Amino acid sequence: MAASSSSFVDLVEYVDFQNIECLNQHSQYPLTNALRQKNDDLYLRSDEDSDAQLLIRIPFNQPVKLHTIKVRAPSDDSAPQCIKIFSNRGSMGFGEADEEEPVQCVTFEADNFEGDVVKPLRFVKFQNVTAIILYVCENRGADFTRINRLELLGSAIHDTKMSELKKQGHDHDHE
Repeated sequence: MAASSSSFVDLVEYVDFQNIECLNQHSQYPLTNALRQKNDDLYLRSDEDSDAQLLIRIPFNQPVKLHTIKVRAPSDDSAPQCIKIFSNRGSMGFGEADEEEPVQCVTFEADNFEGDVVKPLRFVKFQNVTAIILYVCENRGADFTRINRLELLGSAIHDTKMSELKKQGHDHDHE
């Protein structure tokens, strides 16, 4: 029996924020805005001096199962049109992202951004994810891409709190 999407949570607490990367982000509108903010005042935006593409790498502090991507963007030409998703990859450049086959490609319809757009992923392909790369390869025609909110929904494989592990440290004897 398949699990319902309501049984999954925002994986933001498992994101390794010290090691996230976003190539071509505008310095005043970084990736952390889209991952952490709950309103549209702060957002992720590409640098229009380069182009509208964004290459986002989000590592996790433990393996997760990724079920759904949820995106909020304006309903104008700056909204993403296509996002290629790569799993368990190190850093990647725009050339590699253009040429290599993604695990999944998510496309957005022109009228989708009246609210959050929820896109279920091929759950079997995202079962032991340590890092995800989202390549926003095109938008709807603007000079820059804007993402107000980005949520990755799923579950931790082992719901381990890293701070609790460090506290326990060497308290356990080997039997």
